[in-house]
Amino acid sequence: MYKKCTNFANVKGSYFRLEDEKQFIQAVSGEGFIVILDNANGDEVHPKCSLVKLESFSKKVVENQGSTGCYFWCGDYDYALHTFGARDCAFCMR
Repeated sequence: MYKKCTNFANVKGSYFRLEDEKQFIQAVSGEGFIVILDNANGDEVHPKCSLVKLESFSKKVVENQGSTGCYFWCGDYDYALHTFGARDCAFCMR
């Protein structure tokens, strides 16, 4: 259903599901946006945000095998909002 992550070129309309810690670190280190789909807290789009942490990613995606949600990298902010139906992060979008 989702494209596998191969690179993080900032191309409008591109997005990748983040499946391991190496991909997560690469995604948060570059340009683009992190989309967190979260069953408990709702779905949010994050630009550079201190709330997007490796520990949280590891627990949700690696330990819990995505049972409560997943992470994506997206190259365009508006595309991320509309594609995933996510909202702005209340913390980093102040």
